[in-house]
Amino acid sequence: MSRNNLQKFNQKLKRKNPKQKLNLQNVHADQTEIHKKEQESLLRKMLKNKIITVLLMLTLISPVIAEPEGMGNSTIPYKQPVRKRKVAKKFLAAMAGVGVSSILLYVTLSLYNKVRSSIIEAAKEIPPKGETSLVTPESLTDAIKTFLEKTKWD
Repeated sequence: MSRNNLQKFNQKLKRKNPKQKLNLQNVHADQTEIHKKEQESLLRKMLKNKIITVLLMLTLISPVIAEPEGMGNSTIPYKQPVRKRKVAKKFLAAMAGVGVSSILLYVTLSLYNKVRSSIIEAAKEIPPKGETSLVTPESLTDAIKTFLEKTKWD
């Protein structure tokens, strides 16, 4: 609020209730607090934009970093022909890697499910005194009982 608006507002308040008066210091403090919050949000947005810009620039400049001398030349060096047997070996090696990683994932997830199921079974057991069970109730009456136990209603 500007000073003129504040003075007009104070005069209106004096007419209605002479005891009420708007304090200029409080308005100024509120405005500076709001201004600080706006500046912080603006700084966050600027930082976010700078980070995105840097990541985008790194992505776009990576081919130049990887092969700087080849970017200016349009000449392609002569490559020797590759034998089919060599290509087939590389392909089979890649497929073997895929197969091994698939087997490893299957074994790891199987073990995880077994461990997880044993932990869930242990959690379903009766909790110690003073604690309520964390198992999701199956019916409405069980849900109400659990709610009453957790809130300790009698």
